[in-house]
Amino acid sequence: MNSTHELLLVDAYRLLSRRPQSEKELRTKFQQYGYKKKIEDLLDNINYVVEQLKKEEYIDDKKFADWYVSQRQDFRPRSKRRLTVELTQKGISDEIIEIALEGYNEELVLKKLIEKKKEGYSTEELINYLLGQGFPYDLIKTVL
Repeated sequence: MNSTHELLLVDAYRLLSRRPQSEKELRTKFQQYGYKKKIEDLLDNINYVVEQLKKEEYIDDKKFADWYVSQRQDFRPRSKRRLTVELTQKGISDEIIEIALEGYNEELVLKKLIEKKKEGYSTEELINYLLGQGFPYDLIKTVL
């Protein structure tokens, strides 16, 4: 292991100590870090470090997707559609997203969100807000 690997590993451990990261998120952050430091053979170094982190089980897109869905369900409710888009942007495969969303109760999440947001919104504004969050109109009408 060379000094570049060590620098990237230290940076990865720092990032991962804050919250789980997807492989794509880490690769993007490494590239930004590498360009600032003008690291030579950047992609080779990133590939080496990512593989090392996978072996040590610090990077696992399945665990990341499960964590992400749980966080969104508890703290920032989202529709399945919106979660799918967010996870896709983070580089998570469709198969992993499907597995992570298997137990996701969209109706329960919608009820929580309506309870939280109903003050200060007219019914029409609330419906528009919920549609913007990706919830299906039929489900919104059923829950309201």
